[in-house]
Parts: sequence; C-alpha cells; structure tokens
Amino acid sequence: MATMDDRKARVLKSVCERLLRYDPDIVEIVLFGSSVYMPERSRDIDLLIFTRKVKKYSGYIDVAYEDFPPLNIDLSIVEVGAKLRGGFAWCVMGAYEILYGDGTSLREATKEVGDPTLEEAYSYLRGAKEHIELVETAISEVDKERHVRMAFENLFHAARVASMVLLATENTRWGVVRRRLPASYKSRFDEFVDTLHINYFYHGNYPRERVREEFERWFHEVKGYVEDVAAEIERR
Repeated sequence: MATMDDRKARVLKSVCERLLRYDPDIVEIVLFGSSVYMPERSRDIDLLIFTRKVKKYSGYIDVAYEDFPPLNIDLSIVEVGAKLRGGFAWCVMGAYEILYGDGTSLREATKEVGDPTLEEAYSYLRGAKEHIELVETAISEVDKERHVRMAFENLFHAARVASMVLLATENTRWGVVRRRLPASYKSRFDEFVDTLHINYFYHGNYPRERVREEFERWFHEVKGYVEDVAAEIERR
C-alpha cells in the first residue's frame, strides 16, 4: 500500500471493505499485476479473491464499482483449496501484494505450479507467432490491437520463463528474478520488461506503422535470449 499513490490506496481500501461486506466468507484478497510492479503508471487494479464459498459474480462486480472508481477493476474469485494453474498462476506470482489475509491461501493455491521449463518458454514464443498471424485475419481494429499486444506480451513471458529456468527457481516474481540475474542477462531482460511488457503490452505504445517488422525484431531478440539460456544450461 505504501508504494501506491493516495488515490489508488483509497480506492483499494474502499473496494476491499465493500467486498468483505458482500462476502463475509472471503479469507484473502490479493492485489497483483501492474498496480504492484509499476503503480505510478498502471491504469487498472487486478484482484484475486479467495473465499470459502463463491457468491454470484455480478455481486462482486457491483460492489467493486459502487462508487465508480477512476480505475478499471478486474476480479478473479476462487474458493479456498482451489489450485491456480499455468499462465494465470505465473501472472499472479509475478508481482503481488496481500491486501487482506496472511497469504496462506495463495501459497496453497500455487504450491503445485512446479518448476518452469524451457519448453514452456518456447511455447510462449509459438504463442507470440500465433497472435501476430491472427492480426492479418482480424475483423476489427479492436481484435487487431488485442492480438498485437498479446504477441508482444507472449515474447516477454518467454524471456521471463527462460530467466526462471536459468536461475533454477520456482519464484515467478519477475521483480525478484530480475535482481538475481547475472549482469549479462539482466540488461537484456530489463529491456524486455520496459519495452515488451510495459510499453507495448500495457500501454500499447508500439509502432503501428511497422508492427510486423517490430515484432520480428523482438522475436529474434527473445528467441536468442532463450537459446542463450539453453546453451548455458547445457554447459553446466
């Protein structure tokens, strides 16, 4: 909370209070995503809610937006004991803050996520290619925008997973991963974070007049990064 500006802190406090009134079975509220790792630039709030019994989803949305907060709010509701899987689990663990509860539910929900593998990094690379190809057949500008952003975001995730494999860690929080990387990898990973994840995916500030060329350039940069990680692991 101390890392966020006063407006966002007030919004979060009010939203959490209303959610707890609506669902007294809530045991944990987790803030994750851009509001944690770049609070000064984020424009949305992502909340993961653990409850003993899930109530009507529209009710959570209604109370979250009761005061028409000046920020977009996305809610994910899961019952205590449920397991988070795959990409969503990594997204949450990438950067989070416990707003209510002690973190037990989150730890239990993610303890079986398992070690990352290079095959998962290559899968994200393939996913990036799939999204950029879909741009050509998209029927609306909104669809094109979504596919372009996801193409760049998949490139970032490929680099993040490769970094985790290099460090042989289950800690998916990229802020932590970034600090532990060797210098030769850290500067490259920083560029992926700043350009692909923040500037292109979150803010949509990619060069629209040459999207395909820009994608191909970054695809080869990230693919080279993943291959360098693979070669280093092979040498060990």
